[in-house]
Order: sequence, then structure tokens, then C-alpha cells
Amino acid sequence: MNQYERPYLRSGVGISANDDIARLGEYGGKFFRESMNMSNAMTPEIDPKLAKVAQDFNDEMAKLSRNFENLAISMGGKLLPIVN
Repeated sequence: MNQYERPYLRSGVGISANDDIARLGEYGGKFFRESMNMSNAMTPEIDPKLAKVAQDFNDEMAKLSRNFENLAISMGGKLLPIVN
């Protein structure tokens, strides 16, 4: 597309010149691959100890959530007839 057709197409689709999808369309797939490679190179490795601590935290939060659900069911079962 020429320089006059691009803005017309962008406005029809509802995107601006600075949107990521507009740049991808203008620069092509090679630009996308280069951007992904650069992003992957900058991503640090996750420390295994940190991953373990995060997993333990998530497990404990799941247990806490389950306990609150059970408490609500237990209390609700006894209070519902009284309220009704």
C-alpha cells in the first residue's frame, strides 16, 4: 500500500499508527520475529527456589480458599432455615 492508503485502512479498522498491530502490518513478520527474539533474550531465568516458594504459596492459598468455602457451606446450611 502507498502512504495514502495505509491511514485510510487503519481508520477503517479502528487502529492508530502507533498500535502494535499497525506496526506489525507495516513492517511484516520479520519485524515480529526479531521483536520476539529480542524479548526472549531479555527475559531472565526464573530461580527454581522462587518457583518452589510461589508454588507452595499458591497451594496454601488454595487450601485457605477451600476452608472458607467449607465454612460458608457449613454455616449457611444451619442459618438458611432460620433466615427463611
